[in-house]
Amino acid sequence: MDRGNIRVGGTYLCSSDYLSWSFIGRAVSMGKYTVKVELLKCHPSDRLALDSDNPVLKVNYLSVLDAI
Repeated sequence: MDRGNIRVGGTYLCSSDYLSWSFIGRAVSMGKYTVKVELLKCHPSDRLALDSDNPVLKVNYLSVLDAI
């Protein structure tokens, strides 16, 4: 997804090196090349790899796949 189309507060389908599957998240802040995404929904097997109930993941903006 183009960096210019990503908006803070928007909900997106994302991928991450930390997780095996894609996940749904809400953008909470943006840097020059990264987006901090609050994880909203993920595959149950990936939930075990996370250390908190509502994690915020820092992902490259190219890992934001599509708006939902």
